[in-house]
Amino acid sequence: MLTFDRLFAGAKHKHGVQVGYIWDEVSADGKIRKDAKARLGPPDYDKHLSGEIKQGVYTTFDNDRCLFGTLDIDEYIFDDPKEVEKLRSKVKEMKLPCVVCRSSNGGAHLHFHFQDKVQSYLLKPKLDALGKALGYKYETFPKQPRLKANQDGNYIFLPLWPKRPILDSRSEEAVCDTYAFDDEGNYITTKKDYEAYANTKLCKDVDCIKVDPPKEKEVFNDLKADLEHAPPCVVNLYNRQLKDGDGRDDALFAFAV
Repeated sequence: MLTFDRLFAGAKHKHGVQVGYIWDEVSADGKIRKDAKARLGPPDYDKHLSGEIKQGVYTTFDNDRCLFGTLDIDEYIFDDPKEVEKLRSKVKEMKLPCVVCRSSNGGAHLHFHFQDKVQSYLLKPKLDALGKALGYKYETFPKQPRLKANQDGNYIFLPLWPKRPILDSRSEEAVCDTYAFDDEGNYITTKKDYEAYANTKLCKDVDCIKVDPPKEKEVFNDLKADLEHAPPCVVNLYNRQLKDGDGRDDALFAFAV
């Protein structure tokens, strides 16, 4: 059985955190602005689940690979039980092997967990096509099909944060409002229950998302696969990311001849 930290495994060099709320900045629909930032090092899943500090994960790592992907529905459907049931019905009808969670703002996160790493540039088009098929405003994680050199991508906050904000008292109470649903609509609020349910939804590859993305105009080569068979000199050039002025031209000339 895959554990919570493996189900949501991502980049280890950096993660996101929410250090608090900006209580004086509240949207017209009552959403409190979060005080969030990036920090170096891997996410601490235990600190998140215990309520010490909320953690976010960068989905893309290891040369454009992901172990999970998320469709972030950017509409506050959890403010209306009928809309929640409508989403659950769509997920069931489309036979989507995902875990549906409430986001902290009252939207929905559809988490797809994979048995092995999948390419981000194959996953993102699938998530885009799914978002359009469902008919909601949405974002995808990963947001980029492929990361450029020195680019980190974007992080998404983990589910099961065991607190929720109370505007009147400017404090948090011990209630999990980023819970998940099982197939019968029961709440999932613990690590153990999430692991048990998510392991019944594991995807082998991106084709578990049964939608057809549009044909991409841009063709993405698989650098990870190509570099596995490349000579050491080529791998070294790629890893060093040489630029104009730091020996790039000389290195390419030497390689060519």
